[in-house]
Amino acid sequence: MRTGVCKLCRRTAELQKSHLIPRAIFQKVKGGEKENIARIEKNIGATYPPGGGHIKAELLCHECEELFSKSEKTVANDCYVFNGRFPLFEKTKSISISDQYRQLTLPINKTSRFIFKDDWNNVIDGNAFLYFALSIFWRTSIFYWPRIGSSYYDALGRKYSEQIRMFLLTQNHQYLSHIYVCAVIQTVTPLAVISFPTCTKMNMFCWSHSFFIPGIMFIMYVGKQLPDCIEGLKSIDDFSFLEKDITQSKSYTNLCETILTTPAKGKLIKDWISS
Repeated sequence: MRTGVCKLCRRTAELQKSHLIPRAIFQKVKGGEKENIARIEKNIGATYPPGGGHIKAELLCHECEELFSKSEKTVANDCYVFNGRFPLFEKTKSISISDQYRQLTLPINKTSRFIFKDDWNNVIDGNAFLYFALSIFWRTSIFYWPRIGSSYYDALGRKYSEQIRMFLLTQNHQYLSHIYVCAVIQTVTPLAVISFPTCTKMNMFCWSHSFFIPGIMFIMYVGKQLPDCIEGLKSIDDFSFLEKDITQSKSYTNLCETILTTPAKGKLIKDWISS
């Protein structure tokens, strides 16, 4: 470890080896077995074999690393596990939606529903999911991570990067004035995959950001001109859960396309051909 300026608190301290995607999340994909994760890096056109290692860098001081670790443990315990368990979905299935929110589920479909703070508050630590999602988007955007290139670097821009940094430090929601986050729970065929954040421009003043962890897709909308439906959701809270079959969504389709079209490298060529 070396001494440097922590990216979060901006104090000079001994910097820790911070993971881009927390180690605990990778453990869920591995299913308790030896390393069996294939890492796809579309920006350089390569798929690496198992054992490629986690992506990490000297980013945070010990105190700030501990701030992130609290939410990471909560999310890791609730996300989909390779053996078929999905604790988060089991919890949300037990939640009844308040009458005041029922109308918001109608524009989606009968098998999808939003779950807001008033309903998840006593069942799930939703604040941990919000904090986790913002920490991943933020850390990926503010640092040029080794081996994944610059595809998401500075994707939040200076203004929103600073707003999220202040939220991560203080957990004060006033800094999320033009930011809305949703954790989409995959109700059909959960994927035991992990992806790095990507972003798509929705209009001149709004961007959509997303990434996957096992069983969950996190979506964040950022900008002064959020879509009308998102503005309606944000009027209730900055964060919600959405139970939904995402297999027909654009994000799911893009992920599958990436997996299928990125060339295998080294040992994976033999493994994939034999399978």
